Amino acid sequence: MRLARAARALALLVLTLMVTSSLVAMANLSAEAATYSAITIRVDHPSYGAVSTQVPLVITARGGPAEDIGGNYSLTDITVSATNSTGFDWSPKNQMNELGVFKVNITMPSVANQTIKLTVNVTSTEWKEGKQTYASTTFSIKVVMPVMIKAKVYNLGAVDAQNVTARFYIDGDLIKTQIFNLSAGKYTNLTYNWTFANLRQGQHTITVTVDDPAELVEFSDGNNVMTQVIYFGSPGNPVGAVLTMVLIIVAVLFVLTYLQKPVRRTKKF
Repeated sequence: MRLARAARALALLVLTLMVTSSLVAMANLSAEAATYSAITIRVDHPSYGAVSTQVPLVITARGGPAEDIGGNYSLTDITVSATNSTGFDWSPKNQMNELGVFKVNITMPSVANQTIKLTVNVTSTEWKEGKQTYASTTFSIKVVMPVMIKAKVYNLGAVDAQNVTARFYIDGDLIKTQIFNLSAGKYTNLTYNWTFANLRQGQHTITVTVDDPAELVEFSDGNNVMTQVIYFGSPGNPVGAVLTMVLIIVAVLFVLTYLQKPVRRTKKF
């Protein structure tokens, strides 16, 4: 009888120890899990980009083991899902830092009229024991065909033009500002790839202005503004064609000084 009671007491003790050990282990796991928050990833990106051009991204990661002092985040990979991903790439690769902020340039595919899905993978690493947690997020960018606005400008004068400002407008909205220099007797091409996610059908006005602080550069007609009208939806002007605006700029030189003949000195006798 006593042996049976002792055996039951021993079995109960062993069971209690096992349960206690399990509870302690679970508590340790819970405490360790509670040490780190979940990883969150935010990607600042445009909603669309032109074919074969670079699109900037800013990726910000927070949470995970890297929250410890000395921990770090690494941009593991960026993958793409697309109808045609030819030409897609991203750089710079192998980025790692403690802040969890990554600046990346995405090279868009060479095929337009599709929406690509990008998946960003980030690793959060603790510095002491190298504990790691992985996370990812997915977002979309539309691939569009740009309209190229091209302006050929000349400086036919004898003086170099410095810090000339060209401005591109679409329907009165400023979309691009470019500052350039133009040597005397030379010409240059000013170009801008106009991209858009959606465009209303009908008439649109493209305007290019040139502003020279020295007032040396103007259009051939004496003005510094050139305008062209396009029609979206018209068979004669499909959006995506190259719109060439040949802007012949003539340098008008204002003579601020005049030639002085040597002054004859009167001889004194």
